[in-house]
Amino acid sequence: YDATVSQWLNTANVGDETTFSIYGKDYEIYKLSKEDCTQTNVDTQYSRMGINQQKYNRLTHADEEEKEYSDQGSDDQAAHSQWLWQDDDGSHKPFTGKWSYLPSKLDKLALSETLTAYRGGTQYEFTKESHTKCTQKNMQTDFTRDVIKKSSPKQKKKKKTYHHHHHHAKHSQHHKGKSQWYWKDDSTLRAYDDALSQQIENLQVNDSCFMFANGSKYQITKIAPDQGTQRNVKSDYEREVIRKQVTVPSQQHQPHIHHRDRVGYRNDSDDDEYEQSDDEKKDVTKWYYEDDNGDWSAMDDWLSLKLGNLIIGETLSQKVGWSKLEFTKTGIDKGQQLNTKTNKTRKIRKGEYGWYFEENDKSLKPMPKWINSKLNKLSNRASFKFTRKENGTQYLITKISRNQAKQKNLSTNFERNVVCKMTLNGTQDDDGGDDHGKHHHDWLKKKYAKAMKTGKMETVKLEKKRNLHEDTADYHFRRCESQFMRSCKNMGGGTDGLNKTITEVQFIINPPLIKKFEAKKKQLMAKHKCKEDGLNIVLAWHGTKAANVQNIVTNNFRMDKLGGNTGNKGHYGAGIYFTEYARVGCGYGDGLLLCKIICGKEYEMTHGNIQMGRALEPGYDSHVVKDTKGAKYGHEIVIFDADQILPCYVIKY
Repeated sequence: YDATVSQWLNTANVGDETTFSIYGKDYEIYKLSKEDCTQTNVDTQYSRMGINQQKYNRLTHADEEEKEYSDQGSDDQAAHSQWLWQDDDGSHKPFTGKWSYLPSKLDKLALSETLTAYRGGTQYEFTKESHTKCTQKNMQTDFTRDVIKKSSPKQKKKKKTYHHHHHHAKHSQHHKGKSQWYWKDDSTLRAYDDALSQQIENLQVNDSCFMFANGSKYQITKIAPDQGTQRNVKSDYEREVIRKQVTVPSQQHQPHIHHRDRVGYRNDSDDDEYEQSDDEKKDVTKWYYEDDNGDWSAMDDWLSLKLGNLIIGETLSQKVGWSKLEFTKTGIDKGQQLNTKTNKTRKIRKGEYGWYFEENDKSLKPMPKWINSKLNKLSNRASFKFTRKENGTQYLITKISRNQAKQKNLSTNFERNVVCKMTLNGTQDDDGGDDHGKHHHDWLKKKYAKAMKTGKMETVKLEKKRNLHEDTADYHFRRCESQFMRSCKNMGGGTDGLNKTITEVQFIINPPLIKKFEAKKKQLMAKHKCKEDGLNIVLAWHGTKAANVQNIVTNNFRMDKLGGNTGNKGHYGAGIYFTEYARVGCGYGDGLLLCKIICGKEYEMTHGNIQMGRALEPGYDSHVVKDTKGAKYGHEIVIFDADQILPCYVIKY
């Protein structure tokens, strides 16, 4: 690029976009990351990738290292480099266990770039100072260690080679159960040639090899014994790579593959040969993202594997198509997906899709795993036949939509419904409280999804039931009941406990307030550089007159109305007061609210030290008056920003 465009790219923030005229044509330049950009022709909409000098030098340096490695392939021993961290005794040790993934990330890190990682709840930052040195910093203690890339002798490794035209396949004796590697072209599997497939098979996990195709260079990285990724070195675009066991007759030679446009590839026209392989039958836990309709769509296996290998709090940046996405793992089986260009976020969850056929009594019975696999790959209105081994009966399955199919008995023409259902792992979600309307397959989930889609508030009446119901409504009622009963105890050693029981719960779904609450959460997490667990989010009670309840759950609390009637703006600050004890809230009126509040950084005050109407302590997010021996009010919490409050339940008792 010329100096003008380069200067703009050096000073622009990630996500910035502008238009330049290059050689008389207008181009939109979009900054994808610190090192990458896209250039789109305004007239033709044709796009190219752009990289900065640092990344260019790193890629060309990698080419030189690769060439040097190939030149050394005939030596008895080859030099092998690995990243080592320095222990307290001065010795250097390799990364193992949950940090075994770090070396490959450090290799890809640009000079002066920082990588954030978590271990045991502690945040660390790795800064790359050179191609062979990094520093590791503990963000809690500021303690730093040296991390170095050191060459060590290693047994001779098979020479890495680039695959060019006129490769001659060796005819060898083949046996059953041969391993074959494939790359995924949309929904079609395409096989690598035998030599490259064998080279991938010989790689260790996290090792890579290279190949050329159509004038482009590709890096193939093995991320698991039977999975990998293929990355275009120029564009960073990745595809899934998988291994399958294929049946090859003994004493039979494979035909010679003539390389044409795609060097290193072989096309397989008969996909059915691999449909029921052992790899296909195994149970794979996948990750899903929530689309605009509230449905969950599956991610590719290679991306699911990468997300599974992340530790909680870690972020993965990944280019998908022309979009750059950031995946942050917030729990063992949940996380968030951010589009860095549009700043749009989606929820991601770990779970499983499965196909079930309907019995005569309308109960659902799971289909065999290999049929699950075929149905997932089948396009709408397509069919396939199968025969049951037990009785020899032949069936025809026709896929109607993404979640529906029909199974027809070809002997009797009797049809059954076949449906696809997803089971999400875990029980916690992030909207308006844990499991805020998000258990699958019940009526409250549908109400929640509809409210969030339309943006209109919903008030859902939850009644007390004696029998246990495994649905979200029953869960929320029992949650409020538990919180109510345990916080009505006698406090301070007195005898003034509240002898009441809950008769009804109103569950509040207010999309505008939920979105403001979530935005405030993200803002405070960025401010304090912490995860959600560090924000001190609690369920707390607020008592008021019954006439005020509807206005509060609709518009939230009004800070400008503080002390409007009495002039009393609060003993411990001019804010909204909450208590962790229902008995205290009931003393302020016949209207009782259970709210989710973000305490954030709490400023501790002493009970009885009244400071009427004082402002929020600078640098803090709330005031808290902690329970003291003999006090009858429990913890009092003062919130000064309504966005830190989410009214979740109206309680009647």
